[in-house]
Amino acid sequence: MKLSWHFQQLTPWAKTLVNAEFVKVMDPPEENPFPNSKVIGRFTLQGNGDQAEDKLWRKGRAGADEYFGLLRQRYEKRPWVHAWEAVNEPHPRTQQEIETFVAFTLRWAELMKDHNYRTVGLSLAEGWPEMDVAKHYKDCLPQLDYVALHEYGAPTMQSGASWHCLRYRRTMEEWRAVASVIPPLLITECGIDGGAASPPKPRKGWKTFASEEQYWQQLLWYDSELEKDPYVKAAFIFTSGPFPDWNDFDYGETLSHRLHDALAAVVVPPGYESHYVLMAHNVPHSWRQALERYFDRYKVTNGQSHDDAMIVHGARHHITLVGSADCQYGISQELEDHIKATAPAILIDRMAASAADELQLVADERVASGRRFG
Repeated sequence: MKLSWHFQQLTPWAKTLVNAEFVKVMDPPEENPFPNSKVIGRFTLQGNGDQAEDKLWRKGRAGADEYFGLLRQRYEKRPWVHAWEAVNEPHPRTQQEIETFVAFTLRWAELMKDHNYRTVGLSLAEGWPEMDVAKHYKDCLPQLDYVALHEYGAPTMQSGASWHCLRYRRTMEEWRAVASVIPPLLITECGIDGGAASPPKPRKGWKTFASEEQYWQQLLWYDSELEKDPYVKAAFIFTSGPFPDWNDFDYGETLSHRLHDALAAVVVPPGYESHYVLMAHNVPHSWRQALERYFDRYKVTNGQSHDDAMIVHGARHHITLVGSADCQYGISQELEDHIKATAPAILIDRMAASAADELQLVADERVASGRRFG
């Protein structure tokens, strides 16, 4: 299950019920409230946060320097945060504005990387980017650890599906056509929002459109779709602990019990062996295409994060390293040695190859022979 919580403010029940791999927390405290989860953090700026952020990204690189400077001390006091999200729902409408926002994102990602912080970038609003515009963000993708989009539907989450909720698939198609590296995707806000209705009903959430049971069933539908796309790592339901203006969206304690129980019910079968295929950060899309038959045959989790790769879900855990250790797009021997030293119980496998066509031969031979591992 990929659904999880989004907290504007932490609630009294949060520490008891949150049991997801990822969770998003606005203005996270200095002490980690969720040590068993990967926390995605985002800070609001003092005053009118969204307007202040809007002014900063419109300055491009200089705005990124200013934005990072405003938040640097707050980042430093929270080293436990897994990754940080940048400005919220920017709306660059012209080509010049898009180029300015890309410059802002690239500079912010550079500053964050220099200080060893993981990044969650773009965070585009529901309905964005427009079709044929996603390609203009391609330079951002290889510099980010995660890319973020928001998805809402109204009056139901299924309303206008693939143009509202599930629109991310159209965006991914555009990115795949122009980008060789695409980071994992986080849906950093999702749910029912009247802003997606026709005519729009701004700031009206699920309570206006659905019963608790109806909303839960819609969320289950959305999660079932997310499960079809391994590149989606989590989707955060907007919102728990809402500020007063967002009370109509409140994903409260009763619904949170349902989510907690659904996540707890995802039990690993006895004897199950988990498996992660780990690719290099700079691997081109042609290498992913080379593994398509292998992925289709074995339904294996895959990505570019060695931290994610080292999470054990079964009685035994395997990591398949893609590429020869000494080739441009291969997992290095240094990283292999690190995994072995840090988690000696993990079983290491390698698909040695120096080019995409060579990798496809290795992967397809494994499919043909029924051997998941070499």
